[in-house]
Amino acid sequence: MNIEISADEIWKAIENNEKFRQEIDKRIEQGVQAAFKKLNYSEPYILGDEAAALLGCSLSTLASYRGQGMPYTKSSPNKYRKSEILAWQVENKKIYRKVCQR
Repeated sequence: MNIEISADEIWKAIENNEKFRQEIDKRIEQGVQAAFKKLNYSEPYILGDEAAALLGCSLSTLASYRGQGMPYTKSSPNKYRKSEILAWQVENKKIYRKVCQR
């Protein structure tokens, strides 16, 4: 029996299964973090303007995200790690979409 399925069909099926997507996102992030630890890599920080540009939001929205649990290092100015911001974004899609769709 030969079953043919296109990559597009596979991605559509994945997109339609939110729980599966969340699990894949989580495992990818865990794998990336483990790889960084093995390499003893310290990711450089980015500042608020870069973090806001990365997320496509304003600095005030970025402050709102911090209040909702987005990871950052409190300093003057506040500092962020790109991987942590992107992981937070994946884990908090509802918050992110709600604010960005205004």
